[in-house]
Amino acid sequence: MSKTMEQRFWRGLAAYERLTDDESVAIRARDFDAVEDIHSRKPALLDELCVLAAGAGLSRRTPALSCRIERLTTTETANAEAVATMLGAARRERQNLELARQRLRSLSTLYGPEPTRQQSFCVHG
Repeated sequence: MSKTMEQRFWRGLAAYERLTDDESVAIRARDFDAVEDIHSRKPALLDELCVLAAGAGLSRRTPALSCRIERLTTTETANAEAVATMLGAARRERQNLELARQRLRSLSTLYGPEPTRQQSFCVHG
């Protein structure tokens, strides 16, 4: 077990936890640019953590690691659920807007298009 790899692993895990916390904040703030940026950085860090854990002889059975993985899993699940809820709300809003657009379109056929100034001058001579 390499002590240096183990130290790098724990620092990397702390960085991954910070990213996950930042993701939670960005989701609550609806800052989807930040969420996208975080999502682009997490896979590389996760890959590095896997390599470092193997090199350091760490596994999910390591008590300190197991506890932190459980917390991360809980937070990431909550983040995914929050995003799913927001996506559902956005879909419903889009459907409501589409329904309103259709209703407005049906009204425009009843009342006809609004005349422009040029057309109204032509009609009134």
